[in-house]
Amino acid sequence: MSRATLPVYISPEDKGALEAAGVKFGKVVAGAPGFQYVELPDGWCVVETHDSSIRKLIDAKDRQRAFISYSEDREGWGASLHASLRFRFIVGVDSNERRVLSYVTDCDRVIHRFKPVLLKDQTTPAALAAEDRARKVALVWINEHYPNWRDPAAYWDV
Repeated sequence: MSRATLPVYISPEDKGALEAAGVKFGKVVAGAPGFQYVELPDGWCVVETHDSSIRKLIDAKDRQRAFISYSEDREGWGASLHASLRFRFIVGVDSNERRVLSYVTDCDRVIHRFKPVLLKDQTTPAALAAEDRARKVALVWINEHYPNWRDPAAYWDV
């Protein structure tokens, strides 16, 4: 177990998923009420990114489990500090002026690509409709193969 800090605000669902994975939540950090101490499972860590306002929670298999962000109070909007869990599997769509591609990733690694949807008409409504069709194809596949993919606690131990 290693000690780290995470934001105090984590949705109840995300906090439950982290606890199920072995994260133990502790007390609020003195002098920094937006943060709390946590004990992370063996091999887990919080890492900095190129942007000082963003950190990642990484598990023992080097997979990003959560996104942690902080933004200072700008123009009266107030400061923001939060952590949100990532899903292991994500449906993505990319497009250019000729085609739309959909795919499924497992921790940022593409595991399935689908036949491109060709754009016959490049107007915005037609392009959006093509993206929607491509996304639906990917959703059918992921729902068949990983029906609980939208649960941030699902499939990490597979």
